[in-house]
This record gives sequence, C-alpha cells and structure tokens, in this order.
Amino acid sequence: MKKMSASALTSAAVASAVTAVAVTAFFVLKEKGNETADATAVLSENRGSSEGGESPSLAGASGESANVLAAGTIEVSPALLDRSKQIGTLFVMLRSAAGGPPYAVARLQNPRTGEALPFSLTGDNVMAPGVPLPADARLIVRFDADGSAGPEAPGDLVGDVPVDAPGMSGLKVVVDREGTAPK
Repeated sequence: MKKMSASALTSAAVASAVTAVAVTAFFVLKEKGNETADATAVLSENRGSSEGGESPSLAGASGESANVLAAGTIEVSPALLDRSKQIGTLFVMLRSAAGGPPYAVARLQNPRTGEALPFSLTGDNVMAPGVPLPADARLIVRFDADGSAGPEAPGDLVGDVPVDAPGMSGLKVVVDREGTAPK
C-alpha cells in the first residue's frame, strides 16, 4: 500500500468533505425550492413501500427526454442482492473518472431491488449548470450504507459504466462490488 503524507491525507479528507457538503446542499436547496429534480421528491409516495404497485423510477419529474444525459437500468448482482435490500439510499451520479464532485446526481430513498430499476439523469440533476459533461464521464450507482452523499465507503454497494456522450440511453449498470475507503 502506498503511504501518503499528512498533507496529502488532509487534502483528500478536505476534498471528500467538500464533495459531501456540495451534494447535500444540492438536495437541500432543491427540496426547499420545491423543485423535483432529485428522485426523492419525485418518488415520495414510494417511501417505505417494498411490495406491490409499479417499480419506482429515477426518471426526471418533467418526463422530457430531450434533456436526458444518461438513461438505462440498474441491476444488482445476485451475490449482493440481499445486502442491497437492507440499504435505504441509492445515488446515481455522473462524474469524471478522475474523481471530484459529481456533474449530475439523483437520490432515491428505499429503492426496491430484485428487478431492473429504470433511471434517467437529466439537466435537472446537474449540480452546476453551464459546466460541460467531463470527457471521461462515468455513471456511478451506489447503494449508500450510511445514506450520506460523501465518497463511497466500506459497506456501500457500487456499480459503474463509462458514458461516452451526453444523451446515452440503454445503459445497463450492474451493482457488483463493495465500496472501498477513499484514497
């Protein structure tokens, strides 16, 4: 394992904290403004529901597809399915493969697992409008064990795929690994 200096560890910790605060603030501001860009507001009627009815979707509330950044389905590998059912928060993010804060993010509370979960990230999910999508973008799906918007951690369940261009649809993301500690 590579050793890091105290200043590098401090910088990494600060960057992780800033990302967590930025994502949390994004959702708080959206909710206070009564906007429905995050999946929690769109799916509030599905909170706590675990059976019956239609599967919840991470689709944008407006239903407009012209603004889609990435769309597809989320599946959980059979080996992680039971654990995913015990985690109450799902994040779907577009971010640079190099890391940093997400470009766009959606959050779903109490997602149903065991079947393909459709998702769609739109311009409504962008954290900083006007900033272009990173050329090396990845779509990351994370069942977050502690429900926080910070970086992935042990106990989280993660899957990701590359996104070559805005507007990609038909993406299939398989949650197939456990989270690791921040680097």
